[in-house]
Amino acid sequence: PTAAGNGIAGINEFVFQMSPDYETRGKAAAQYAADSLRLQTFATISPADPQGKALTDAFTAEVEKRGAEVVTQVWYSGVPEDPSEQFKHLRKVGFQLREQYSPPLDTSEFVSDSLRSTLSDSEFVKLLDERVEEYREKIDSTEITLKHIDGMYFPIRNSDIDYIAPQFALYNFDTQVLGNVDWYDEQKLQQYASYIDSMIIFSDYYIPETDNSYQQFVT
Repeated sequence: PTAAGNGIAGINEFVFQMSPDYETRGKAAAQYAADSLRLQTFATISPADPQGKALTDAFTAEVEKRGAEVVTQVWYSGVPEDPSEQFKHLRKVGFQLREQYSPPLDTSEFVSDSLRSTLSDSEFVKLLDERVEEYREKIDSTEITLKHIDGMYFPIRNSDIDYIAPQFALYNFDTQVLGNVDWYDEQKLQQYASYIDSMIIFSDYYIPETDNSYQQFVT
């Protein structure tokens, strides 16, 4: 009753799969993110295992089918005790998008007009390049909030939340976080509430503990 692997329902005509497979879950998440939330750019962080790959591939294919874009996919193996390299890559992509959609740099911000008038063209270009490089090094820090990745999909294992959630907060993205059913853990959600504020979780089940039918069942 809990098997979620792809292709189980196709074994033969007598098999009914009660739990949605990973492909269905990934597609449903993408449909909601693109159609209801109207997000246009996405990034994914996933474990490089069959479950993570199935969820991510289905999500990506459905996002692209609906005219949106997955700008990058990031993977990790084993326990992600230090996913800093993955998040640094996301920061790099975020800055690239920031530059792509931002207006051109105003050279007066780096070289004053009075100084410009005293320099030859070659001297000006050299000084401008140095100042711009200093500027890029300065802004490439976690103090800068990156906003050009609309949504991030984290179809991870429950045990990986302890590593992914704090790192996500550290690297300072202003984005809609999307999670798979493994995030549906009340204790961990409370523990990391400040890190993943307004996260949306896609779950194939829900336990309405305050509902009358649930209470009757418990009794």
